[in-house]
Amino acid sequence: MCQRFQSRNSALFARQKLHTLKQRGSVTKYNLQSETIRSALDDLGETDAMHYYFMGLKPKIRKHFAENPNLRTDLSTMMNIAECLDNEQFHNASKFQPYTVKHHPQPESFP
Repeated sequence: MCQRFQSRNSALFARQKLHTLKQRGSVTKYNLQSETIRSALDDLGETDAMHYYFMGLKPKIRKHFAENPNLRTDLSTMMNIAECLDNEQFHNASKFQPYTVKHHPQPESFP
């Protein structure tokens, strides 16, 4: 009986962690964290797993999936697409250099 109680508690704890898991860094790291938590759950269905995964993504990536529902076919596909989007955003952000106007002081008098 104690074994069953511990198993039920660990499953509830894992679901709570999955519910509160948020992408804070790269999607690669988020995917690993999500997979680790899901591995403790024997009864998590694909639809629930996709929902938890979707809700934890950063807003830009979540918006991409919301605007393209055909990309939400299964969890594995979502994870791969999210990782590609994240890598693309990171790659493009590293190239972006905002234009700034440099102020050059004028000489006090002209000859």
